[in-house]
Amino acid sequence: MATETLHFESAHQAQLIFANDTGNLQRLETELGVKAVSRDGWIKLEGDKNKVQVAKEMFETLNGASKSGTPLRLREFDQALETVKNEGADTLKSLFKERIQTSTRKPPIHPKTAGQKNYIEAMRKHDVTFGLGPAGTGKPYLAMAMAVTALKAGTVSRI
Repeated sequence: MATETLHFESAHQAQLIFANDTGNLQRLETELGVKAVSRDGWIKLEGDKNKVQVAKEMFETLNGASKSGTPLRLREFDQALETVKNEGADTLKSLFKERIQTSTRKPPIHPKTAGQKNYIEAMRKHDVTFGLGPAGTGKPYLAMAMAVTALKAGTVSRI
């Protein structure tokens, strides 16, 4: 059994990582099979060495995203947990590295899934990209974010 303690700048920062809801820590315990306890400015993880490492990488990735201005809500925590559980911590890191900055006043837009990341990469590589898929997966939102970014950068003259 492995134990890992993650320390944060403040209790508030630690709470931001799990969307300020201790129920998320309980879900993490159920989904990943590690015991998670949070007090003051730290989160303690206990369990199988590999599972603890995955949970640690997830929290470190979420902490980095929070510090870079990404608001962490329940939805972001859920998606991070699902991504880590199904695809691994490396995929989660690559999702948060990809960013679309549309405005200096708004936080950057990050893809929520590997499919969205592939869609963004395709739009960056090709002038015309067709996105097919189920409703509610963010295709027009990501397309408009990329279009606004290209317009502001001067890559295109109109949308």
